[in-house]
Amino acid sequence: MSKKEITYIGLVSHMLKKARDDAVSAGKKLEQKSVMRSAGERWKSVKSGVDPEFSQGNNKKTTTKKTTKSISDTEDVKQTPSSKLTHHPKTAQDVLDMVDICEDCKSKIEGVLNKTKKSTKKSTKKSKKKKRSTKK
Repeated sequence: MSKKEITYIGLVSHMLKKARDDAVSAGKKLEQKSVMRSAGERWKSVKSGVDPEFSQGNNKKTTTKKTTKSISDTEDVKQTPSSKLTHHPKTAQDVLDMVDICEDCKSKIEGVLNKTKKSTKKSTKKSKKKKRSTKK
């Protein structure tokens, strides 16, 4: 019978599962600290090749391929008005620039925006007056 290859983490999880099953069947509480100590001692025997059940295995190393190609590098991506703006819209004009609508609608909205800008300027002039202090 050949030995199974196992990693340290696999050995720890195997021993924890076995100890958990033993604790449940005996009706006792699982002591993880003692299980981890015994797993460390058993790992030493696995590494030296003395363990009768397991032999040391290799970790499966996986690598991820990183791409450095950005959206602007691709030729088949069309530039739309919404992709030109990369920041969070702060004003109504920013939102208007982001929305893809017809020119007639856009001009109507800009007309309304210009009217509101003029009315807010008037109201800010009134609010700049000094308030009377109530200190004694």
